[in-house]
Amino acid sequence: MLKKRVLSLILALTMLSGTFGTASAAASPGFTDMPDDWSRPALERAVSNGLLSGSNGRINAAGMLTRAEMASIVVRAFGAEALADVSAYTDMSSGDWFYTDLRKAVAMGVISGSNGKLNPNAPITREEVCAVLYRAFLLQDGGSLPFGDASDVSDWAKQAVAAMAAGGYLAGDANGNVNPGRTITRAEFAQLLDNLVKGYPSGTAGGVIEGNAVVKTAGADLSGMVIKGDLILADGLGMADVDLSGCTVEGHIIVRGGSKIRLPAASAARQLVAAVPNGVLSLSGKVNTVEIKADNVTLNAESSAEIGTVEVLAKGASIRGTGTVLSVAVRAGASGTEVTTGNTKITVIETGGTVRSNNGSLSAGQTGVTDGSGNLKSDPPGGALTMKVHLRRARTPVLPARPDHRKAQNGMP
Repeated sequence: MLKKRVLSLILALTMLSGTFGTASAAASPGFTDMPDDWSRPALERAVSNGLLSGSNGRINAAGMLTRAEMASIVVRAFGAEALADVSAYTDMSSGDWFYTDLRKAVAMGVISGSNGKLNPNAPITREEVCAVLYRAFLLQDGGSLPFGDASDVSDWAKQAVAAMAAGGYLAGDANGNVNPGRTITRAEFAQLLDNLVKGYPSGTAGGVIEGNAVVKTAGADLSGMVIKGDLILADGLGMADVDLSGCTVEGHIIVRGGSKIRLPAASAARQLVAAVPNGVLSLSGKVNTVEIKADNVTLNAESSAEIGTVEVLAKGASIRGTGTVLSVAVRAGASGTEVTTGNTKITVIETGGTVRSNNGSLSAGQTGVTDGSGNLKSDPPGGALTMKVHLRRARTPVLPARPDHRKAQNGMP
């Protein structure tokens, strides 16, 4: 259990100026206005990692971060390249410096507009920042809000703010408030990203990253590496193959990019989250739980795969292959699911939609089991067993989970 403390801004940011794992800070980024205070280490690492570039020799650390600037930084952090159609938005044009980055951010699903506007030049608020990072890093839900001004957090942002706090990335001010409607400076955002990401491994094997790591370029050698937090396989990987067989990930594996992923065979990975829309993801090795969180994902269990539970939370998922998938849990809104793996127990909650197999289907509220050929077995007196199911979270029948050793990282007030 992470120990959470609410600290004042200066204390929180001072204590969180830790290392960036395999990514090192530049000694002198060369900006004439680089501050010499708590914000300098995170700003230097952001510059070193290509997230901040500044303008006219100035980093503008105290400037208010705009929605366009935030989108650009997130796009760089994840190496995103896919472009969305933004013709429906009327407040930007192709000549704007941020036009391409906003197209990428929309394609990533991390930013959206309202009433035909993206408001690119508007200062972004703290709760908006939390919402963007919650979507980008696919953070786990965090429960209740631990802040004195929790009632001021907008309903649409509550889950995101709670997740940021629960992960240890976000702390309150000296009064225990999160100040959700206030704007955020470029320095504060750099520090928040520094709390979230401790390494961007690219080409060097081995080493320990004391927190979350983002891999955004193909060919990274992760052999012998220990990642103390989550591993994010980012958008920049595209359809590249990723070998994690020699890598230890103590948190979750978040798949936003990559196609064929080789997991360790000796000990099961804790959890993998599949979030590549319309993607085909092939897995080998062991994993306790796979969550499908993007629409139209095809999960192929290769012959050497051993998957405990697949939890389907999005539309159009297809679970197939010759590997072992012990169970599939189809949750609310996950319509159009297909399961053709052999000897798999399938559970459809009451609002989970229809699940197809090779020879039939299951409706909401039903359970069934496939045979070795991926066909649904018939229960005696015939037909799939119908029962009411109230699932909170599916339990993996085997492959016991390892404890989460992520350390608390307090962050922006």
